[in-house]
Amino acid sequence: MLNAIYNDAFIDVEDSFQYQCALNGNCNVLLTININDFKEASQQRMETLTPPQFVEKYM
Repeated sequence: MLNAIYNDAFIDVEDSFQYQCALNGNCNVLLTININDFKEASQQRMETLTPPQFVEKYM
């Protein structure tokens, strides 16, 4: 929780919480309707996709 609260890469703390949960869960993909909120995730080991992008890529 503290990593999410003090992460300056996110303006919205809820986005930061989601990102930290995805990191802790060793997720490979983070789904969001607003990719711009997750630029930090895109630069890490996690791919950031919108739901339509995810369906196109993995279905």
